[in-house]
This record gives sequence, structure tokens and C-alpha cells, in this order.
Amino acid sequence: MNTGISHNATTVPSQPTEDMDGVLHSFLGWLEQQYNEKAQNAYTSKSLLGLGLKTQFASEWETFLSNPIDSMYATRKAIDTSLVNVINMMVATYLKSRIDLIAKAVWAETKNNTLHYCIFLKEDSLENRIIVNDFFDFYDEYALSETYPVYFQFISEKHFPIIKYKQEIV
Repeated sequence: MNTGISHNATTVPSQPTEDMDGVLHSFLGWLEQQYNEKAQNAYTSKSLLGLGLKTQFASEWETFLSNPIDSMYATRKAIDTSLVNVINMMVATYLKSRIDLIAKAVWAETKNNTLHYCIFLKEDSLENRIIVNDFFDFYDEYALSETYPVYFQFISEKHFPIIKYKQEIV
């Protein structure tokens, strides 16, 4: 019987593949649970709608169906906010790992809400700037780096008091 799965007795699965299989298995279990919950909500909402009652689930879908563009835009804004927060955590984690070089770093407040970071180095040298900029060696590998660019600006200590910022990193 051909199951569509290839088994090669001479191939030993690598540890990263086994780890990914575990992650995938957990994710599929979570997805199944989400599907079952939504299906139950749909069934309940449909039954109650027949009696003239609307559940929150039905109301949310009614809102979507009456204005799908605005609903999709609101979803996009929520996703954008989540992604920016995740990227900020990545940047903050990286900058904190470079505490040996960085005296201070903040996520600057900008008009266009970019991921703009102001960094004051303990010793401002080309070598230290290159080391801090190593962040981009891995960040630029992500497709999201094109949509959510990150900017590092190296500044002197005297300019830090006038910077408006969202978050102090280091």
C-alpha cells in the first residue's frame, strides 16, 4: 500500500527534523481544537438564530459580512501591531545581548511609527557599530524585513535627553 510517505531505512532523522515534527504535531492539535470550537460556535449560533437570538459569534460574522473591507483592514492593523511588537522584542533581545558595547538604546517615537532605534555606544568605533549592525545579518533573511524595516541610528550621549521614545531598551 502506498501511503504517499517515503521511508528510507538508511536515513536517520536529524534532531532538528524531530523537533520540527513535534512543533508541527502540537500546532496541528491546536488547529484542530480551534476548528472544533469554531464549529461548535457556528452550530450554536445557527440554532439560536433560528429562535431569533444572536450570539457574539454570529454578531461578529454579521459585522464582517456587512463590511468585509473594514473588517479585513481592522484585522490587518491588529496583525501589524502584533508583528511590530514581536520584531521589537527581537531587536530588544539582541541589543540587550550587546550590553558590553551599548550604554543606552531606545525605541524612538517617529511620525510614521517605524522601528527606529537610537543607540549610544560605550565606545563609538567603527568596529562596535559593525558588531551591533550584525543584527541585520539575520533579520534581513526574514521576508518581513521588507515590510517592517528596522533602523539603527548611533547618536552621542548629549543628544539622548531630547529623544522622545516609546520604550527604553538598554
